Amino acid sequence: MCRGRGQGFWTAFLAYTLILCIGTARAQDTGSGTDEDEYRVQPVVVTGTRVERSPDEEVIATYRIEREEMEFAGTRSVGDMLRWVPGIDISGGATFGASKRSTALLYGLPAQYSLILIDGQRTKSDHIHTGVNLEILPLSMIERIEVIRGPGTALYGSDALGGIVNIITKSAPKEPTLDVMATYGSEETLELNAFHGMSWERFGYVIVLNDETSDGPGTGNQYDKSSVFLKLYGEPAEGLTTRASVRYYEGDYATSTDDLAQYQVEAVLKEILPGRLKGSMAYTDYNRIFRSGSAITDNDMIESVLQYDRHLGERHYLVVGGEWRHERFERLGVLKKKEDIGSMYLQDEIRILDPLHLLLGLRMDHQEEIGAEISPRGALHLGQDLYDVRLSVAQGLRCPSLQDRYEYRFDHGTFWRDGNPDLDSERSLHYSLEGELRIPETPVAVRAMAFRNDLDDVIALRDTGILESDGDPVLTRVNLTKAHTQGFEVGMHTYEPTECGLGGRLSYGFLDAEDETTGQRLAYDPKHTFKAGIFFNRGRFSSSLMGEAALDRKYRDKNDRVRGLDDYYVLDLNVAYEISEWLKVSLSVKNLLDEEFETYEEGTAASSYGRFVAVSLNGRFK
Repeated sequence: MCRGRGQGFWTAFLAYTLILCIGTARAQDTGSGTDEDEYRVQPVVVTGTRVERSPDEEVIATYRIEREEMEFAGTRSVGDMLRWVPGIDISGGATFGASKRSTALLYGLPAQYSLILIDGQRTKSDHIHTGVNLEILPLSMIERIEVIRGPGTALYGSDALGGIVNIITKSAPKEPTLDVMATYGSEETLELNAFHGMSWERFGYVIVLNDETSDGPGTGNQYDKSSVFLKLYGEPAEGLTTRASVRYYEGDYATSTDDLAQYQVEAVLKEILPGRLKGSMAYTDYNRIFRSGSAITDNDMIESVLQYDRHLGERHYLVVGGEWRHERFERLGVLKKKEDIGSMYLQDEIRILDPLHLLLGLRMDHQEEIGAEISPRGALHLGQDLYDVRLSVAQGLRCPSLQDRYEYRFDHGTFWRDGNPDLDSERSLHYSLEGELRIPETPVAVRAMAFRNDLDDVIALRDTGILESDGDPVLTRVNLTKAHTQGFEVGMHTYEPTECGLGGRLSYGFLDAEDETTGQRLAYDPKHTFKAGIFFNRGRFSSSLMGEAALDRKYRDKNDRVRGLDDYYVLDLNVAYEISEWLKVSLSVKNLLDEEFETYEEGTAASSYGRFVAVSLNGRFK
């Protein structure tokens, strides 16, 4: 059965590619399309060093997903888009709410090792022990996504042990713009999106509205969720820029109601000082109430960051900053608990020679009951017109969460779970080498990458030997495991469309993730992953086909038994036609092969329920 699905996957992908090649050979440019995206900016990245710069100058390897790629792929959610990034697996997270819950697993590490940021600041969702739910972030608010695969602890602190996903929200367009979209699809799903923004002289704003209702797959998976996002910009004085944003989310699910409120403010002062002074503060409050009345979740955070950066002479760029974070968490099994974390970080980027840059970084985090933790990082970047080589060595850190430490007798169905206030922090030592070669006189680049993470004091569940009144065992968290994840990737991609409008990417990834204490697989990992995409954009017509194959999938359950999951093959097709300068229609078929498969996190959870077909109508007015 698996062999048949695999043959269908490759047959469909090759047939689509052949059709496009024949079509482009005969195509005529029958429409002008959109001459220029009125709110597109020059490509920059910010996540790797906390300083805006061109991607070609970035010392830390950064995978960037632009808004145009999301539109070409007909992506429905952040999780949908991240699925196609090499090195990332998408999980359904905890079993509850799997139909509208997805989390990002980087290089074989569970989702709680991935730090999710919005405009460079942390965000929250329902869980703190199984990662941030990506489904609560509407695509209509997103300008681009930046992914750091490897520890970002030296700048961002705890939880960035596996990597970082930074979601950059849309900027205000130069001209008044109204962008509306209506989507109707399988499972009686209806989604409405509206974007409006404009700027004038020194001020601008963006407002995004989103509402989605669906019966969901099967029984008991219906939902109704909506969100509002507002961002304001200002330059009240020469050399001073300010930004403020508000995001509100509300979810109405079969078994719970959820709401999130997030507020961010930022001010940047430059030109007056010999450098740049940047300050930001964010408050996040996530609440969940189960309809049974049996439990609530209250997950709050205040985060403030102050950073100063400047050139020192001709060869140094210095970044120094401090961060304070207050967290509070409450749910069934965890009474109200809170903590404060204070941090300082220092980074120096040294231009050794014109093509060779060295980055050195160090961060100290102090957590009230754990003490001080030091996390260093070093990286080298050799960049020329035709190639880039990046070497990175970094230490990762994940401090035990409030839930890890203070949970007591949480009923997990087949066992009860306790925390442990004496837990130590989890640490990793990361090595990676990545190279990209751009083939002369073509838009094609080839890439190769190898990595290894050595983990120590990994937190795992172990049986206490105690039985609860229902006969189920009590498990507690302990620092027990030494582990490693290692592997490599090879691939190729087009960094700009060919003359006939074709573009694409292809990658293969190998992953070995092992618990060195037992010699068994570490959590969930697919050993072999193939990812591919073909894009076509010519005149008024655009199309894409995205494919993923995950093979040899194993996981280790809470009873330390290694189990297998079926291989899966996923194809997503999207076609779009621009009827006029202001109106576009598109057809999206997710999971073309109608696959149903599971991933593993706290338990096996459905990550796909089968084929999903949707039609969208998009209008843009200015």
